Amino acid sequence: MARLILLSFALSVPLTLWSQSNASTPPPSPDTSNSPQLAAGVASPSSPSAKTISPAVVQGLLIHKVRPDYPENARMAGIQGPVVMKAIIGKDGKVRNLEVVSGPAPLRSAALAAVEQWRYKPYYVNGEPMDVASTITVNFRLGH
Repeated sequence: MARLILLSFALSVPLTLWSQSNASTPPPSPDTSNSPQLAAGVASPSSPSAKTISPAVVQGLLIHKVRPDYPENARMAGIQGPVVMKAIIGKDGKVRNLEVVSGPAPLRSAALAAVEQWRYKPYYVNGEPMDVASTITVNFRLGH
């Protein structure tokens, strides 16, 4: 009997108008129990000029997402779980300095390869786009 592979990728967090006028109040936290999650922010990975922002804000800026391929060896071994990465989102919306923080080793390469292709809207402060740092979590789940 074949197993059904589920990769949950619904982004269900609407980004309410987020600007410097309400920058002290974070947007509502997403329900990311079954979606690619954006975990708690971490220190800027290798970019001192990047501002660390909430994963919920980063999720709201996502405009192009590539689903990771579930590695066959991981699927056959029943390996699943979250892969947590820290990243810089550049002024141009490209993911840079992507590093795995944690997650099952057989799933890490697939998560990295997919997230490197994701694109984001720029994050603005005082009308200027800037690099931002945050974490991105991709959940791999096998269905039964």
